Amino acid sequence: MRRDNPIEGVDRVYEVFARKDRADRFEHVGTVQAPSAELARVYAWQTYDEAKWFEMAVAPRDAFYRVNRDEAPFTLGGPPPVGEGSVADFDTPAGYGGALAR
Repeated sequence: MRRDNPIEGVDRVYEVFARKDRADRFEHVGTVQAPSAELARVYAWQTYDEAKWFEMAVAPRDAFYRVNRDEAPFTLGGPPPVGEGSVADFDTPAGYGGALAR
């Protein structure tokens, strides 16, 4: 198996996107940690299999680049909006699960 991780032995965080129908837009459904893109695909399919997805895709988090913000991608970078309650830690794979459960 080809390792696509630049740091040997360290898992990368992959963002997981899916859509239920060909006409739907991709939605972010969560994250997985894996040592390679191939394993990230398997982990994503097994982790988020509660829905009958038409298509699912994964992308390493470090492949995303900031466009108009100084904060790193997937961080909130400040206090929560009024009325939102607690803030999930978006720098960890578990952080998205808390945000999706709201």
